Order: sequence, then C-alpha cells, then structure tokens
Amino acid sequence: MTLRILPLFLAAWSAFAAVPTPKSYFGHDMGEDRTVLDWDKVAGYFHELAKSSDRIRVEELGKTADNRPFLAATIADPDTLRHLDRYIAIQQKLADPRTTSKAEAEKLFLEGKTVVLLTCSIHATEIASTHTAVEFAWRML
Repeated sequence: MTLRILPLFLAAWSAFAAVPTPKSYFGHDMGEDRTVLDWDKVAGYFHELAKSSDRIRVEELGKTADNRPFLAATIADPDTLRHLDRYIAIQQKLADPRTTSKAEAEKLFLEGKTVVLLTCSIHATEIASTHTAVEFAWRML
C-alpha cells in the first residue's frame, strides 16, 4: 500500500515545488512589516506562476493610469482553463434572462462552473491587498 502512495506523493510534491513561493521570489514573507511590493515585480511573479503551473492563466487587460499592466489571473482546474471560452459563453448567456429561456438556463446551470471574482489593489496606497493577492494565488496553486 505504501509503495503505491509514494509515487502519488512525489508527483504532488514536485508539482507544488515547481511553483515559486512568494518568499523565494520577493525575498520576504507577504505581509512582513515595512515591505512594499514593486508592481513590476508583482506582475512578473504572476507571469512566473503561469509559466510554472497549468492551473493559472494571466492576462493583461490593459494599462493603469500610470501605464502599468492591469492583470487578471484566472485560477482553475487545467481542464477548465482549456475550455474557458465555453464557460465564459455560458456565464454570458446566464447573465441576461432576455436572451436565455428558463429551460436553456436550467441546462446551462448544470454545464457551467461557479465563478468567484476577487479584486485587489484598486488604489496605490492599498498595499495589504497586493500582498494578499500574491499569497492567495500561490496557495491556490
């Protein structure tokens, strides 16, 4: 029994170890006193996460008022990410009851996925939410 579990443990550990920890990337724990994260480094970290895991997709939605990248990170099962366009289309149909019949909506409820949206750091002075976003993404992966 133990010999069968060992390969699963090693596979899980290697997948987890491949994702860089916030501390290994930034040089300190998230939330540590007197630390402010440079946005370019935060964006770089999210791109590193996307390179090291098939459970995250990072997109630049545009630029901020300071001409910095405005990012969206989608974290999900790899199969969900592969079919993300399909799930977005389902959400769009469910969002407007004028275009979707009740019968179609019932079917879509069973096919769709639950979506949780978290937003962070809409103001430059909100530094804790940036630390939280970094730590949360790493823990989810």
